[in-house]
Amino acid sequence: MESGGRLFRYKRRMIVKTVSWYHDFHCIQGECPVTCCFGWGIPLDDEICETYHNMKGLKGFLIRSRIRGGKLKSFRLSLGKCPFQDREALCGLQRKLGEKYMPRVCREYPRQCINLGGFAVRTLDAGCPEAVRLLLTAEDPLGFTDSEEKIESRRYGNNEEPEFLASLEKLLPRLLSLLREDSGIRGLNHSFNSLLQYAEKAQEACIRGEKLPEASFCEEDRFPLFPFSIMLFNELYSTSLFEERLSILAPKLYRPLKRYYRVFDRLTEIKGQELLDSWISRYFEEDPGRIRKYSVIAGYFLQLDFYDIYEDYSFFTHIIQAVLHANMILMLDLTVYNAEGELPLSRQCELLAAYTRRAHHNDEVAKELFRRIMDRYG
Repeated sequence: MESGGRLFRYKRRMIVKTVSWYHDFHCIQGECPVTCCFGWGIPLDDEICETYHNMKGLKGFLIRSRIRGGKLKSFRLSLGKCPFQDREALCGLQRKLGEKYMPRVCREYPRQCINLGGFAVRTLDAGCPEAVRLLLTAEDPLGFTDSEEKIESRRYGNNEEPEFLASLEKLLPRLLSLLREDSGIRGLNHSFNSLLQYAEKAQEACIRGEKLPEASFCEEDRFPLFPFSIMLFNELYSTSLFEERLSILAPKLYRPLKRYYRVFDRLTEIKGQELLDSWISRYFEEDPGRIRKYSVIAGYFLQLDFYDIYEDYSFFTHIIQAVLHANMILMLDLTVYNAEGELPLSRQCELLAAYTRRAHHNDEVAKELFRRIMDRYG
């Protein structure tokens, strides 16, 4: 994990906060339906670039010929996939040369460890469908355990305010607990309103140099935050989230996005809202337990980048992203459900993984979605 600030290695023991389902992960390799070798760039770390540079003979030449230059080096994709992915959807570098010849991101993904100096946070990225499966089936998907371990990952960022970091450490579990108090659509809408109203208060406290306020449920809901209105969904879905080449790069995401346009593009705002309301009523009346999925997704995205607040002090930015992604996944699920019925868990995981790669990891798409949501609630 890199930032524009200081970048160095810690080699000492510290407290590591690990999400509860982290150690249950095992890569399913060639059986993965949304392989991490396809559909996005594969960045190369300095250490592996030096290894490739020092390789002799034809093997070294062939590897170097597949590297894209520039400040941030990466492999040149071939038809949207890593040039070293073999016919069995496995890594040719690993099979022929060994694991040490794989880029660091390939050795570690979807595992993430962010060293904040005072402690480290370890989780799994939801761009991996197997990680998503663990997230959606865990008994305590938003829980973390503390252990003391030796951490050698790079220190993230350049902030040196241990008191502020400690206050964030204390705050995150409380914010996550707000999502656990869900009681249907109204309950989750109330949780989302509570999160956003807290973000406003915390932002003001930071500006004034005051202590962060205690997080609690709000007294009154100001906005429809779960679900969004059809007008807002239309604005979000008319971004660069969708493009025709997704039919090749991310077909599992392309199909429900395409279906959404076919259904709602021809409707007026009033008719579209009526249809959305009917979809939501049927979806949750059939199985009220479905609400848990969207509470979990919101909590996952909240904790994923929460400690970026330690660098940018932007509570609203990171909290509203959790609300955004939970709603976007809801609409994808609704679109598929009303065409095919409920997806089996495996396909739900594939869809969420494909969405995460497109909406969270694609900087252009993420920034555009954020601008649209800020135009409404910022």
